[in-house]
Amino acid sequence: MIINILSALFPIMAMAGSVGEWKIYSAYGEIEQIDSVAKGDYFALSLGNVYRVNEKDWSVTSYNRLTGMSGADVSCMAWNAVSRSLVMVYTDSNIDIMDLEGNVTNVPDLYHKTTTLDKTINGIDVAGRDAYISTAFGVVRLDTKEALIRESCNLSKSVRQTSVRDGYLYAWCSDGAIMRIAISDNMADHTRWTAYGGSAAGLFPSKTPDKALVERIGKMRPDGPQQPYFGEMRVVGKRLYAVLGKGWDNRGSDVPHVYDIEDDKWTAYTDSDGKILAQTELSDYNNFLCIDVDKSHPGRVLVTGRGGLYEFKDGEFVKFYGMNNSPLPSAVAGNPNYVLPSAMKVDDEGTAWMFASQSANGVGLFSLSSSGEWKSHEYDGWIYNSVSLAHARCMFFDSGGRLWWCNNHWWKPSLNCYDPKTGQGYSYDTFLNEDLNTVEVGNVRCAAEDREGNIWIGTNVGPLMLEREKIGTEEDQVVWNQVKVPRNDGTNYADYLLAGIDITSVAIDGADRKWFGSDGNGVYVIGSDNITQEHHFTSANSSLLSDNISAMAIDSSSGEVYIGTVKGLCSYRSDATEPVTEMSKDDVYAFPNPVTPDYRGTVTVTGLSYDADVKITTANGTLVAQGRSNGGSFTWDCNDLQGRRVATGVYMVCIATSQGESGVVAKIAVIN
Repeated sequence: MIINILSALFPIMAMAGSVGEWKIYSAYGEIEQIDSVAKGDYFALSLGNVYRVNEKDWSVTSYNRLTGMSGADVSCMAWNAVSRSLVMVYTDSNIDIMDLEGNVTNVPDLYHKTTTLDKTINGIDVAGRDAYISTAFGVVRLDTKEALIRESCNLSKSVRQTSVRDGYLYAWCSDGAIMRIAISDNMADHTRWTAYGGSAAGLFPSKTPDKALVERIGKMRPDGPQQPYFGEMRVVGKRLYAVLGKGWDNRGSDVPHVYDIEDDKWTAYTDSDGKILAQTELSDYNNFLCIDVDKSHPGRVLVTGRGGLYEFKDGEFVKFYGMNNSPLPSAVAGNPNYVLPSAMKVDDEGTAWMFASQSANGVGLFSLSSSGEWKSHEYDGWIYNSVSLAHARCMFFDSGGRLWWCNNHWWKPSLNCYDPKTGQGYSYDTFLNEDLNTVEVGNVRCAAEDREGNIWIGTNVGPLMLEREKIGTEEDQVVWNQVKVPRNDGTNYADYLLAGIDITSVAIDGADRKWFGSDGNGVYVIGSDNITQEHHFTSANSSLLSDNISAMAIDSSSGEVYIGTVKGLCSYRSDATEPVTEMSKDDVYAFPNPVTPDYRGTVTVTGLSYDADVKITTANGTLVAQGRSNGGSFTWDCNDLQGRRVATGVYMVCIATSQGESGVVAKIAVIN
């Protein structure tokens, strides 16, 4: 009875997830492989991701690291009818065996084996309970029932495919030769293998999936992005806007994508009928560079790509601006395919600002008002070798209305600024730290503003900070803050923050923590003191898909951190949201609420001001928890001050501002 009463008094808030929860957004594009379990029941492999479809009931099941898989990039798979299991091999040579209930057994022997041999896996073929794995060095025999490698043979040549016929194991090698050995023989003894001189006809069946089956299964693929590599991302409202691929060097399905966070639905701005391409006079509709939303005109989305600027309204293409109908210059005179607006941001009035990289005439910065008026903005500091900066990216406005962007290129690696109010430009390309030592920066890859108004940059040698009071200083006189982290070992020594780490992306959350994505070292979360490392997420200690991070974006209203990697998109629900200026009882709430008996996660109170004082008490005033908000949120593990689970009841959340002014009161119902 008490559960029904409390549930009626405290309706459960429908939230995206619990603090600390990971999500994976697997990409599904062209189907590479299909394996049949039974008629109408299939496993499909697409862009390294596996899913299962049943044509009888139209059910679709996706698999990823959160369901037990060991990786995010399956290179090939094979269904074994004897053991009733699917063998999956990853690009790093790790092996998983999965049953029909989704239970996964990892076989890491080949992955962990230390050898100078190339362990690249070319394919899998099954015979009986065994799976024969073709590798760049030879053949591996995997017992799928026992989940262990029985034998392997180094043939000193790459094997494309294997087959078992008439008591022999055949190996088709990359040089065209066919080797064989009796199944009863010692496969590991390479001297027992002999050249096969007979006909190869029908010996190695084709693995190309049936086109009609691919079309049918393709129509049932799970919702998701069309490729795994994410470029620039922005969260606006309750939508994630992204361009996919690797910029102007990309080929493939890198069309702009929009993810509706609340409805969990993906939309891709495709050009299936070729109408967009026909209006651009370009050779391709791809190579997209950045994306943003005009907040003053809902539904207006602007995307830059190699060739110019695309405008969309409510998902429909509106107009293209390129070399022939705008001032945007080309990096190659007369060639419309080499207009490179690689950085772009839309201001609050709907004006799109963009920087055209490597412009032959040296002019890079342009603005396009919502009414269609173009302007160019020139500054000598944005020119190198008579052309504009080579690779502008990561454009944003700071809290003072100044426009910032990076130059991620060894030609003049720099942080650049333009003040629309004064027309003054800056280019910070010398990196002297407070010890008056020059930091040898080869690339400035990303930038962001923190809550104090400081500008952080991520470079190939670690992060640097341009302090707020130094903005506007002559560029060659700026001293950067290369934050020192005390060793706390009884000495006065300190180390530079993340020194030597190649920082590829940076995002600041509502608690002023710095999220640094890296090339090869995962994600670092540094506290608001700029010193404390609160988290270091890697693919080994978390559900992060890869340690190579391509982009990040934070949903400030929920604390969800979207992390683009070279193997796909994932997200982590952090415990910090954007703080409010003034708390209101209508905006402060807790979730989940009520806390049901089966829930053992944390309760989040959101809608708080920065550094708010939070106290949780019983109905009669006994204190059970207290602390400060993290940005605009406070989390409670439903334990009292002694670490014991609290009893069933209604708990009061008393909140005051950081200055001690009385705030608001909320309630949390706990049911055990």
